[in-house]
Amino acid sequence: LGKDDPHRILDDGSVLLTGSPPAKDVYTVTVQLRHNDIRALRIDALTHEKLPGKGPGRGDPVRRNFILSEFTAELDGKPLELASATADFSQNRWPVAAAIDGDPSTGWAISPQFGKDHWATFVLKEPIQAGDGKQLTLRISQQYGTARTIGRFRLLAITGDPQHQPLPPAVSDSLARPAAQRSEAERKALLDHRIAKDTQLAELQREIAKQQTQLDKLKPDTTLVMVELPEPRVTHIYQRGDYRNPGEVVQPDAPASLHPLASHLPTSEGQAQAPANRLTLARWIVDPANPLVARVTVNRWWAELFGRGIVSTVEDFGVKGDAPSHPDLLDYLAVDFVEHGWSMKHVLRSIVLSATYRQSSVVTPERLARDDDNRWLARGPRLRMDAEMIRDNALAVSGLLSLRQYGPPIRPYQPDGIWSKVGGMAYKYEASPGSEQHRRGIYVVLKRGAPYPSFVNFDASARLSCVVKRSRTNTPLQALTLLNDPVYVEAAKALAARMATAKLDIDKQLELGFRLCTSRRPELAELSALRRLFELQVEAGRNRMSQGKPLVEPLEPVTGVSAAEFAAWYSVATALLNLHETITKS
Repeated sequence: LGKDDPHRILDDGSVLLTGSPPAKDVYTVTVQLRHNDIRALRIDALTHEKLPGKGPGRGDPVRRNFILSEFTAELDGKPLELASATADFSQNRWPVAAAIDGDPSTGWAISPQFGKDHWATFVLKEPIQAGDGKQLTLRISQQYGTARTIGRFRLLAITGDPQHQPLPPAVSDSLARPAAQRSEAERKALLDHRIAKDTQLAELQREIAKQQTQLDKLKPDTTLVMVELPEPRVTHIYQRGDYRNPGEVVQPDAPASLHPLASHLPTSEGQAQAPANRLTLARWIVDPANPLVARVTVNRWWAELFGRGIVSTVEDFGVKGDAPSHPDLLDYLAVDFVEHGWSMKHVLRSIVLSATYRQSSVVTPERLARDDDNRWLARGPRLRMDAEMIRDNALAVSGLLSLRQYGPPIRPYQPDGIWSKVGGMAYKYEASPGSEQHRRGIYVVLKRGAPYPSFVNFDASARLSCVVKRSRTNTPLQALTLLNDPVYVEAAKALAARMATAKLDIDKQLELGFRLCTSRRPELAELSALRRLFELQVEAGRNRMSQGKPLVEPLEPVTGVSAAEFAAWYSVATALLNLHETITKS
């Protein structure tokens, strides 16, 4: 070994080097052979508690690497030629073959697999046939510098198949112990070793893992539950709302103006009644005698479909709220809701199949003057769609809408910096890739205080507080959103391509786009206006291109359609998506 390297030979035949390591080093080991037919030489780089970070390198406690620059062998002073090299692991750009290439600037290294035992086997070009009694000299040259040297090593001569590797220590130790005394970790080590050596068993294990993954998907999610305290907390009425000034002690109960809570108190063994708890409250809420829950619920659904509730103050059923316009209808829907197992689907089906809902929304000036908000249901509902529905509708008519369900929220395009202006943390907003952009609006990410601007422009809530009923406004900003928001620009391009590539004449192409957006055929005057718009835009596009001016909106070319024509189709698509009828349910 190096002249300044303190070392000792351990019981397993390995050599441990201690002390301050030199920058470079060469270990020279000379042995008297006692075997014949030696076909390969092996070096083990081993860990040890006394090495920095357990090694196997001895220089740096953080990066316990070593670099074996050259491994050479001599028999009675004559060099032996090494044909090939293999190792359990090699660092990127530092392969084990570099340890026998004759170049001291290259070598074998093992980063980042520090703290593990490693080995390298060097196959002799010609086996040592008559080696008994001869002197074998091995040199382990480490010339990289910065003390990248091996801290503990062991040398072995292989007389059989050079490709055969001895059992890993964990496996051999486990086999030496009776099966009944093996730990779970030892049994796993044996199984892993068997799988690594048996391709058929490895394939079966992969199939088991695949089936287990599918089985895990069937397991229900963990649900958090609330548990009652053994002794409920004492609750006071706070004087003037001041928690520091408790007043009268109160017990759980329902408002006296509603049906009593006591009738739902569960009984328990040895008691007349158990204490009021959340289960009691749940039973009280869904009690058919409850005059509020079913009525409030069906009134909200009615308002979603008609734009106005039977009780117009959807958010207030109290003394400050409006009286129902059709109290008998409200009672009927509420009772029907309860009798059909509180089924939302049943109630919605009943409403949308009714003659009241299906009647025309066309209104005469006289009727509009008498009942402008359709309180008496003399016509079908007509209202602008909610923000999410407007976006979904634009994506649907353009053919872009993705119906994929579940998964994480999506992040549509929005102006930069919106999230960074809210809260004390710097949030980075990155738009979702590809078709994720085109999923339904229900999946759009919600950040309280920084909602999606496109939705806010169409009266969606900012989610700073609970909002039962959305307002419906008509503002110029909404038209600008439909014209310029990237979602609607992308939808307009896709709708333009859908019309332009249809194998139809121009009038039929225009009719296709109109029907997709409004669900009806255009009248002759409407079709004429669309055709005129298309022709004007084609002419304008050609004029701009002849003058060397770019088109207003960068558009990807569509096969078989000129740039000027596609720009015209884009203008038509934008106009169709901006129609009042496109964003209105009637």
